Amino acid sequence: MLVCLASFAEDAFQRAIGNVVPAQLDVNSFSLIDTQQTQPDTFISTSPDPRMVLEPSPAYVRTVTVDCTFSKDPGEFCIFYKTSPQQEEYDATRRAWGYRQADGSYTFTLPKGRIYGLRLDPGIFTNLAFEVHSITINAPRSFFSWFAPSPVWVLGQAVVPLLAAAVLKNVRGLWARLAALRRAGPDS
Repeated sequence: MLVCLASFAEDAFQRAIGNVVPAQLDVNSFSLIDTQQTQPDTFISTSPDPRMVLEPSPAYVRTVTVDCTFSKDPGEFCIFYKTSPQQEEYDATRRAWGYRQADGSYTFTLPKGRIYGLRLDPGIFTNLAFEVHSITINAPRSFFSWFAPSPVWVLGQAVVPLLAAAVLKNVRGLWARLAALRRAGPDS
């Protein structure tokens, strides 16, 4: 609860001083790699690794919402980002996965801090056709959205108590075994 409140307050502060600004990105400002534009806002992948790169990107990007439609399931839809001006290549440790919204758009949440480049990877298939309707960064969020449980949070709430119980059971078993050895004494 406190983490949610702190995140909300920090985001509100950054928005108030003008660092986090909502904006629409023009799909034509992305460099296309293994992707061809067939019509305005319509693309097709030419390899299993299509990429759309935006460099330089806006400095403070908290969320990216991509409203698009695919000809088939894209497999993986993710955004890579650079957190340092010295970072030359995009790597898998700096990647955000899209969360599909009820309206069909995908929302990506990036870490706090400056961003020096964005790479949108729209799928993992050759000949994947997709149409990009809009790309929005830093869309305003409601106060209550900061407290909505994410799928990762729900999984954590299910797994962490089970792991803690397993560790506690093993520690108690080890403690009982050590106590039994002490009672038996050095002769046994």
